[in-house]
Amino acid sequence: MRRIFSQRPGRLVPLAYLVGWLTGTALLLLPAATTPGNHTGWWQASFTAMSALCITGLAVVDTATHWSPLGQVVILVLVQLGGFGIMTLTSMLLFHVVRRVDHRTARLAQTETRSTITGIENIPRRILTMTMTAEGAIMVLLTGRFLCLGSSCPPPCGAASSTPSRPSTMPASRSTRTISSASTPTPS
Repeated sequence: MRRIFSQRPGRLVPLAYLVGWLTGTALLLLPAATTPGNHTGWWQASFTAMSALCITGLAVVDTATHWSPLGQVVILVLVQLGGFGIMTLTSMLLFHVVRRVDHRTARLAQTETRSTITGIENIPRRILTMTMTAEGAIMVLLTGRFLCLGSSCPPPCGAASSTPSRPSTMPASRSTRTISSASTPTPS
């Protein structure tokens, strides 16, 4: 198996997506992945898993109400894995392009970016470290923002608000007022 991928590494990416898609589909088909009263067919689970893995964001059912917390975690993990895979693949392709650049240009790029060109085996680890650092910083900032707005903590994933929604107190925008006044008939 290792020999096949060392001879043709291009087969690894489609195989990884196939395994991720089938695993995600199987996990989303579990009864525990949906909320009570909802049924998930193979096509719904398959489309949702592939959409999450390819980070397109398309959904055939309402994610917040159809999927249980387990289903939402599966979708979140698939999005994370898909994003990690796309970033890693893009970086590896860029690495191969940079390796084809002459030595003088590579040194100039190293000097400008204050980095070193390391082996291809370090790329996934560096991407994972940068991703986790950025997402952790954003999480801290958003948590602080939620606390400043008076929320005790952010609502859990997919939890519907138990308080009735209030009508907006914001004034209508200028374009809305223009449209609404243009549509009212003028007295003759």
